Amino acid sequence: KPQLRKQVLWDLIEFRDIDHDISMLSHQMSNDISEAAYQVSKPKTYLVEKSRGLCRQMTLVRPEDLIILQCLSSRLHFQIIRNSPSKAAFFEPGDMEWSAGKMTISDDDYGAVASWKRFQKQVLKFSRENKFVVITDVANFYDFINFKHLRNIIASLCDDVDEAVLDILIYLLNELAWVPDCMPRQEMGMPQIEAEAPRVLANAMLFELDRVVEKHSYRNYARFMDDIDFGVRSIVEAKQAVRDIDLTLQARQLRLNSAKTKILTQREAFKHFCVKENSDLDRYAKLIEQTSFFTKNRPRIGRSLGAVYERWLGRKTTGGPSDSSPFVQGNGSKIQKRIFTLMRKCDVHPPVDDLIWLAKQQPSMRAAAIRTLVHTNKPNDAFNKLLRVLKSGVFVDDLAYIEFANFCVHSRLKRTPKLVAGFDEAIAVLKQGGVFGAYAATLLL
Repeated sequence: KPQLRKQVLWDLIEFRDIDHDISMLSHQMSNDISEAAYQVSKPKTYLVEKSRGLCRQMTLVRPEDLIILQCLSSRLHFQIIRNSPSKAAFFEPGDMEWSAGKMTISDDDYGAVASWKRFQKQVLKFSRENKFVVITDVANFYDFINFKHLRNIIASLCDDVDEAVLDILIYLLNELAWVPDCMPRQEMGMPQIEAEAPRVLANAMLFELDRVVEKHSYRNYARFMDDIDFGVRSIVEAKQAVRDIDLTLQARQLRLNSAKTKILTQREAFKHFCVKENSDLDRYAKLIEQTSFFTKNRPRIGRSLGAVYERWLGRKTTGGPSDSSPFVQGNGSKIQKRIFTLMRKCDVHPPVDDLIWLAKQQPSMRAAAIRTLVHTNKPNDAFNKLLRVLKSGVFVDDLAYIEFANFCVHSRLKRTPKLVAGFDEAIAVLKQGGVFGAYAATLLL
């Protein structure tokens, strides 16, 4: 249910009909599969901007198909993880949400967010212990996953899985993969869905890579899906490791992302991973978790966080952070998202103009900026400025329309003639944005 509710289009009754009829539905799906009558419904795709107009194709799946994909993934997951060659591959399926009252990570926490935080902790550790740190990722990882390779890997890891199960899995993935109209299927391209099942399967594609990196890096290694970081003692070791990783990936028709592959000195790594900034925010997080202390000192902690935010931003007169701001370096976007979360806990609101600038200029920060705008104490001002961005045409992806509508739905907007007129203008723009724009317009109406 939580995964269904995370799909980009809301269901008006939150899929309660499926939950209510799940026994009958499961029986029907089982019969269809056993009688070879099961057919995957044609999925819908939508665009999510990554940067500079480059968009990722995301897939919206019918709930019944998502349930079957999740069942197949769950069936395989235990054996896939059991046969993982590395404990430094920090991926776990589970709810992507993070507990609202919890700001720090403990070793027994489970799930995708907890494993991502453990990944960050491991990276910070070996960046202190090595002269050089290599950061890289796989270029267009999901788009170039070959289903034949995936099937062979899963079959080698899961020794008691019936071949028919793999047949259904590959058939399902192949039908969900995006294919241009009238083009032949390539048996390639893992569908990118707001659900955990594709990530569980894709994770297995990189086990061979884990072995190669650990051989080179003496276990100073951490991977979260296709984000790969490891420490080495010299430039020579770093280049040899990068060479062997890339050759390993080529055997699976994958390649490293040359633009994101960097060999950093220890000092550069500290700056890239924002070690000092993470440490500072950890102290604030621990104070916020001390409920009685935080209740008494919320305003003082909030003022202090606000001052830290301004100092790190080093704002330009033209808007946005300065070139020396930690927010624009390495993992700076993660630091900025984190400080927004802490500020919201303290009822401190970043300036509306800062958030509008992020929504307009940095697609990777847009969702976080708009979520933060929802809580601003100047919602009508935020709406008018966000509307100007919408009308400018800078939003080129489908998700932007939904995020704009979500802001309007969740903000405590004050009804005024100007606001109503603004809604009319927004609806006129959204209705030109295809199915997803029309859906966003419906939310406003």
